[in-house]
Amino acid sequence: MKAEPAAAGAPPAWFIYYRVPEPELATASALVRGFQQRLRGDWPGLSTEVMRRPEANDGCVTLMEVYRLLPQVSAADAAGLPQAIEAAASVLAPHLAGPRHTERFVPCA
Repeated sequence: MKAEPAAAGAPPAWFIYYRVPEPELATASALVRGFQQRLRGDWPGLSTEVMRRPEANDGCVTLMEVYRLLPQVSAADAAGLPQAIEAAASVLAPHLAGPRHTERFVPCA
């Protein structure tokens, strides 16, 4: 099966997942919502979301941050966003049970 090319110039979306100990869930979620709100203010056309797996595993919960830019935002205009996300997320470090994992996806043509 041949892979479908990405839509030319369409901005990517980022999915970042990581684990937090259950006792840290409320704090980590509040921190994420706070820095996502600031990022939306700094990056017009950015939508954000924070999600969690419904079940805990080994005393930890997996969270996922989602970042999408409106289609009219060019990929060039989005170039600095991953670094801005990581800088903002540095406040989470004391609440993590391991590394953050980033996946980048682009729209299909």
